[in-house]
Amino acid sequence: MPVKTVMQIEPSYRKALRSAGLNRFDDFMAMTGGPPTSRHRHRETLPVEIDIDGTRRSFFLKRVFKVPPKHAVVPWLRFRGGRSQPRREWDVLGVLGGRGIPAMVRVAHGEQRSWGRPVRAFLLVETVPIQDTLENWLVPGFSRPGCLNAGQRSRLEYEIGRLVGRLHAEGFCWPDIQAKHIFAQPTAGRSGACWEFCLIDVERMTRQTGSAGEGVDRRSDPRSARELARLRKSLGPLAPSNSQIRRFLAGYCSGLGRRMRRAMLAQANGILSRRAMKSAVAPRLPDDYEHPRSTRLSRSGGMYLDSRISAVLERAGLDSLKAVLEFRNGEALGKPGLPPHRDRSRLRLTDGDGPDRTFYLKRFHRPPIGEQLRRVRESEPLRGSAWPEVRFSKRLAELGIPAVRSVAFGQRMRWFWELDSFAMSEAIDGESLESLADRASADPSCVPNWPDRRDIIVQLALITRALHANHLFHRDLYMCHVFLTRNRDGGIVLRLIDLARMIDRTRRARRWRIKDLASLEFSAPAGLVTRADRLRFLYTYDTALAAAGPGRRRRERLREWVDPIIARVARVARHDAKRGRVFSRETKDGG
Repeated sequence: MPVKTVMQIEPSYRKALRSAGLNRFDDFMAMTGGPPTSRHRHRETLPVEIDIDGTRRSFFLKRVFKVPPKHAVVPWLRFRGGRSQPRREWDVLGVLGGRGIPAMVRVAHGEQRSWGRPVRAFLLVETVPIQDTLENWLVPGFSRPGCLNAGQRSRLEYEIGRLVGRLHAEGFCWPDIQAKHIFAQPTAGRSGACWEFCLIDVERMTRQTGSAGEGVDRRSDPRSARELARLRKSLGPLAPSNSQIRRFLAGYCSGLGRRMRRAMLAQANGILSRRAMKSAVAPRLPDDYEHPRSTRLSRSGGMYLDSRISAVLERAGLDSLKAVLEFRNGEALGKPGLPPHRDRSRLRLTDGDGPDRTFYLKRFHRPPIGEQLRRVRESEPLRGSAWPEVRFSKRLAELGIPAVRSVAFGQRMRWFWELDSFAMSEAIDGESLESLADRASADPSCVPNWPDRRDIIVQLALITRALHANHLFHRDLYMCHVFLTRNRDGGIVLRLIDLARMIDRTRRARRWRIKDLASLEFSAPAGLVTRADRLRFLYTYDTALAAAGPGRRRRERLREWVDPIIARVARVARHDAKRGRVFSRETKDGG
């Protein structure tokens, strides 16, 4: 089988790479370095160091050990030659450098081809000299490199828009445009503070060019609108203010140039403003909020866990999947109706010299065939029954919806058949709304004051609205599954727990909305939660209802919600009566 090897090295690096013994394709593929920063089935990214003119400099080596068919064969069906990801990124970096757009510095590239299709490839690039991405500067839940004053932040928002405008004006299409792929650092310029950027992971970027080789007009290209929406989403979870949108659009216009400014500005303004209006007010975030991508996960003993608790688990002897599944020293938390294949327990573990930490452990042992089929239908077939709690905990954190934080997960599967699985979450220091209602009913002095009462209603409505706006449905949204905590400034924060039944659905969404709203209505005590409280919840939940104004239009809009909710509550009550039980106002733990 004929194999052809193609290598390209930037002239300024040829001598240094030759001195380091990197002359052939196999030399690069056999290089060793630090722990991989990312690893997939057929590729990895490896940090390496090479002597350049007597100085030890850092690089990243992207290696593809087996080019997948979608890059090697599928392009031939479209009458295009197959190209590996390293080859595509090499070409794009060259075009970006030629157009003056800041991106990674390419060093060397190699590709092996067999019968005209790529089989192996690598790309060597210099490490980006900037330390922080837009996520670190702008996204809540990440460690801040420094405090930005109003001028620096305004300039950053303007410069981001200008960079995106330049990309669109040059005809570039970047499906992977996200805050984590744009490095940024402040610099001092002639006109004051300005920002320096560098783009990474541009292997999927393409450029539309005309007959003269210049970028084409992308005014009618819907992908530009999708890119703006994707960038906005990656800068979440909080919605941008109107002033932030204006600054971004001002920079976007500056980067577009006169030829495309008017049409593209209208499109960008529509995309960004609609998303700002959709979630103009977001739920309040807790002081300890962490974005999921800011926490480091590790794999140890056949399970995935937060690296910060690995020492805590090892000290308790929970250093492997088998040890967690067989652990019996926790406090059992049984409840009526709990299936025999499930168990719940509370663990109080010692954190070195600090105070004990509390975790909640949910385990599933040999689920019956009915549960297996339900899991395959509603969740991922190759994931255990404990996976939804972990998955939706991460998903809610990404959206800025306060919820219980999962810290460990493990499973034993036989193909799609689940043997065992577990999920561990950290306890929440607070009390459920159900417990608060019970205390207030027994002791009138425990009834929250009017500002707190109003804040609880508003925060609960905002959380429910954020869930449903993202097609997420709790399906068990009773007051016992909503925990109340406070920030250091006294602000009320509500957090969701017990996410095992949560689903992500776009079809029949109204049915699941009514189910969640009816669950809250059913669990709210009639003597404590007044009619005005319930209406205030609906007005906050449905912005269209709040904007309808008094009169017939508002009554009709309100009836669209109230009638199906009441019908669903009656159905739940009949279901409980049929089973010969009353709704169990069970005190839930914060896990």
